[in-house]
Amino acid sequence: MAQPLVSLIGTRSDPLLPDDAISASSNHTDLPSGRYHRTWVRKGHECGWPPCGIHPAPPALWIQFKLDGVTELHKIQVWKVDGTIDMVKVSYSMDLEHWKWYSPDLSCPDDHKLIQPFKAIVVRLHPTRSEGGTPGSLQAEMWGKKLTVFIREKLTMPHDPQCQYRTNLLHQLLLDDSFADCKIVCGSATMKCHRSILAAASPV
Repeated sequence: MAQPLVSLIGTRSDPLLPDDAISASSNHTDLPSGRYHRTWVRKGHECGWPPCGIHPAPPALWIQFKLDGVTELHKIQVWKVDGTIDMVKVSYSMDLEHWKWYSPDLSCPDDHKLIQPFKAIVVRLHPTRSEGGTPGSLQAEMWGKKLTVFIREKLTMPHDPQCQYRTNLLHQLLLDDSFADCKIVCGSATMKCHRSILAAASPV
């Protein structure tokens, strides 16, 4: 049975992502009770998140979401609440150091089922406008699947530094697909992986 998609950000009345997991390149105000706070990116507020200052194009302008662990993103919905936003660019990362751009860009406002789902821990949305200058305010929602790492029980026993070291090593291998030495093919989907991860997850 396929794992259902879950909402990742939530709404004003039902916030799912903690406030401190949302950050931005700029804000008009960062007072939790003030207008135009970065958390107003959640649907249901009278306005959205508006950047402060002049940032003609990404990557200088962004609002960032730190997700609860490795998540496979499948759908992103974007709204322009006030002002002009023509497109929203999407970048994502596993470690806040190495970033990738999703293609194609997302038209705004619209509900986008991603042509190629991607895995990330951190996602940034970069609103843009064709005539340059600062875009208006943005609200967004994302849907995805939280991924689970399956590791042999003997590698996850508590109070054992060696076991914890091996667990952390396997976790890093899962996140890094640059030097993957095999791939799993399921229908039209392909996922890069490491033989060591498959061996650790295998019950035999």
